Amino acid sequence: MKRIALLAVALVALVGASTASAGQLWWTNIVSADRSVEYSGLDGSGRTVFRTAPGDPYGMFVTTDYVYWTGYSQGTIWRTRLDGTGNDVPFITGASGPADVFVDDDYIYWANSGSNAIGRARVDGTQVNQADRKSTRLNFSHEWISR
Repeated sequence: MKRIALLAVALVALVGASTASAGQLWWTNIVSADRSVEYSGLDGSGRTVFRTAPGDPYGMFVTTDYVYWTGYSQGTIWRTRLDGTGNDVPFITGASGPADVFVDDDYIYWANSGSNAIGRARVDGTQVNQADRKSTRLNFSHEWISR
């Protein structure tokens, strides 16, 4: 079976974004032995491993305060502060092949590719619902949910 690598990229150039993330390119690296969440300058300079990331890091989302990413094979959602502190354990567990993640002011959403459902939780990690929305065909993108 041929393994296909997906590179999730987040371009952070948000109005009001913190200095730590404004004008940076963020991505998950699932093809190396040391799976990781990384970032660089927009021109590719200053490549930095932000965190090693167990469980096949797949989708990611960067806010003004946190970096969120999915652990596809572990069924997890991770959250770490932009300064690299916090959560050395999964933030949300029990997902089914989470392939992407999106965050707004109140909720975290993720695509459960194993169950064709959109999961949802409050941004503090409470009220987790692994099947907030079900679909026979799941096509999740950051444009699907708008603020």
